Amino acid sequence: MVDSKTQTIAASDGFLAFEDLPRDALADLVRAGSVHVGAGPVENGLLIREGRGTTVAAAAPFSGGGVAADIGWTVVSWQNAKDFQITPYQREDRSVLAGLLGLALIVVCLGWVYLVVARPMRALAASAEKLADGDLKSVLYPRYQDEVGAVVRSLELLRQQLHARKQTQARRLVEPEAGVRGR
Repeated sequence: MVDSKTQTIAASDGFLAFEDLPRDALADLVRAGSVHVGAGPVENGLLIREGRGTTVAAAAPFSGGGVAADIGWTVVSWQNAKDFQITPYQREDRSVLAGLLGLALIVVCLGWVYLVVARPMRALAASAEKLADGDLKSVLYPRYQDEVGAVVRSLELLRQQLHARKQTQARRLVEPEAGVRGR
């Protein structure tokens, strides 16, 4: 609590009587609150940024009727913003953090599904389509040792068998002609 000259009258911690406020900004806050606006002086608030620290300050002059109306005293309070216990905001921050972590986990899982399942399946489908179109020369190499790799190995065995059957049929067509000419 300070008087109209911004000198300390009382405090919640140790103080010297009539000492000045610890910061010039607080004295300016008290003076601004003493200015009569409308019916009388009004309370003021201030955010003080010094270096990396932030302090919240407020000044409320004694106003109203009775004995205390003309003494010009003001209640001044200030507190470091780090010391505020703002539980709802902390919960909100934690909720946002949890949501972002969940989103990151979903992105990682979708990326894993794409790399491990979707991309190999697309390559397998493309190889199967080539095989169905009659391309027996493209060798299928299994890249993974999983279910997709097992299907690729099976398709490669199928390709090899079809290639062997085609060669056998080609030889059979050539052999009878050679046998007929020799007689």
